[in-house]
Amino acid sequence: SASRTRSSPACASPTRAIDKFMESVYHRAPLMIPELTGVGAGSAGQFDVIDTVAPWTAAVASFARYPTDGQEDVAAAWDSDWEIPDPAPEQGDIGMPVTLSAIGTTLVGTGNVYNLVVGSASLEGPDGPVPFRQLDPSNDGLLLRTIALVPTEVYDPGTTYFVHIAGSMDGA
Repeated sequence: SASRTRSSPACASPTRAIDKFMESVYHRAPLMIPELTGVGAGSAGQFDVIDTVAPWTAAVASFARYPTDGQEDVAAAWDSDWEIPDPAPEQGDIGMPVTLSAIGTTLVGTGNVYNLVVGSASLEGPDGPVPFRQLDPSNDGLLLRTIALVPTEVYDPGTTYFVHIAGSMDGA
């Protein structure tokens, strides 16, 4: 369920760093590792930094998604221009990106390390499909284990949206 609140970029803090990273595509990915054992956050001026500690592989293949199923108070709008690289170039305000991050035991070298393949993806609101840009290991070398649906328009506040992603990881 989307809401219209957004944080201000004027002042940095560790809490703001986590919030802003979770709103993004590329900076969210390291925070979605279920085996995360440590997070350090800091800020200086208006700059935020986060460092994470986690094993590269997991004991069992799994997925982490954001927003989570049934999550409420998800920001209806997000300014993609603050993230570098920008997942929605020249879009400005868009809806909150949806991500599905794969965690598994098999590494097959560089590139698509989990052989993560998207068969189909959809993002639906009460009025039908919501347009989005799909980013995944097949078209974005920075997303080794993540599928991102990046809406190209702002969500309607107080509205429930549905996401469906089907595919395979390591052939399963």
